[in-house]
Amino acid sequence: MDGGDPGIRATAGSPTPPDRTETGDGPFPSALERARRRSGAHPGLARAGRNAMRPDRVDYRENPRRLFRATGALVLLGTVALLPACGSGDGDGSPEDPRPTAVSVLTLEVQEVELERHWTGRMEPLRTLSVQAPQEGRVAHVVARDGDQVHSGEVLLQLEGPDLQARRSVLEERRIQLVEELARWRRLGEAGAAGPGEVAAANLRLLEVQEEAAALDATVETYVIRSPVSGQVYGSTVSPGSNVGAGQILLGVDDESSMGVRLVVAASETEFLERLDRLILRDDRGNELSVDRIAFASDLHPSFVRADLYLHENGARGRRGVTVTYLASEQLLLVPWTAVASDGDRNWVARVADGDPPTVERVAVELGRAHPDGIEVLGGLVPGDRVIRYEPRSHPEGRQIDPREGDATSPPESSTEESPPSTGMASTGEGAER
Repeated sequence: MDGGDPGIRATAGSPTPPDRTETGDGPFPSALERARRRSGAHPGLARAGRNAMRPDRVDYRENPRRLFRATGALVLLGTVALLPACGSGDGDGSPEDPRPTAVSVLTLEVQEVELERHWTGRMEPLRTLSVQAPQEGRVAHVVARDGDQVHSGEVLLQLEGPDLQARRSVLEERRIQLVEELARWRRLGEAGAAGPGEVAAANLRLLEVQEEAAALDATVETYVIRSPVSGQVYGSTVSPGSNVGAGQILLGVDDESSMGVRLVVAASETEFLERLDRLILRDDRGNELSVDRIAFASDLHPSFVRADLYLHENGARGRRGVTVTYLASEQLLLVPWTAVASDGDRNWVARVADGDPPTVERVAVELGRAHPDGIEVLGGLVPGDRVIRYEPRSHPEGRQIDPREGDATSPPESSTEESPPSTGMASTGEGAER
């Protein structure tokens, strides 16, 4: 229609729509127009409401989800259109060629390695004895209390039986009577009024009572509880007047001759603890302790053992913390971490063999303990062997090497060690690193 909005069509018989270029009305009003409509200051609001009811119009203010979908579709189409243009800096889209792995050749030498291990434990008596009541009785006296230091044979407490004192009193009275009776019979015998038989009978009765009294005294002695060893008393469970039964535990005594340190360590660390001359023990008070002997027990776990370090009798007393240190210097052949690869359950290195041209061969190695400077070599290599390792600057963590990947003909990058041959280097069939 001439002179009208080119973006609006009119059908036959329908009224000509108003000019929306002036009012900003239509399915896609401008942001300014929407702000005016919300403020209610535009006279075209009523007409916009009527247009929203028409089936060929979509009011995106009433259905914002459709507006979101339409906007998302446009963004997706734009992204797809821009993807072919993305590529490398030179515009050909090809990825950058990977940089060759830097390697170097290292000559193995025996190194002096400081070995140091630390364990923490507690100094305590490694053997304690429980004192039991020999028979039923009542506690008469308690001599040693918890924490007291006692010597072997020293009285800890004393018991008394239910009728022990009564029996002893009766026997004592009977003994006194028999002594007086024997004295009378002897006087009568001296006067000729009694024969030797009466005197001997009175003496025999006295001896019987004395033997019974001696047996009773031995029984009384069993009620006296003495310390079996020298040490410290702990865990007393009785007090004067308490009744106890036969076999009841009365208290405990730490055996001071068994003072030591108890540790729980990995089974692989027993080789260090067996070197008593390399062990340094210090308690939490700074006192240095010396070890007399050590005993191991593997009743905890297959991978752990209990180690009991018995100390010399140097006056160490009390329970306190102890630090055990193993310190030694050993001559070891170490191989760098980045020179070792694994193939299943085997470890191997790439060794440079002398020749013209030099060759690289794969050698199986037996490894030992790990150290900060490398791994201990137990077999497969000797001092003077040259091995290839990955340059630590490019692979500080080492790598799993596939001996079948590539060859060693690519020139290595700079290193502080001797560089491997860059030409004429052949593999012995196992391959070499790149």
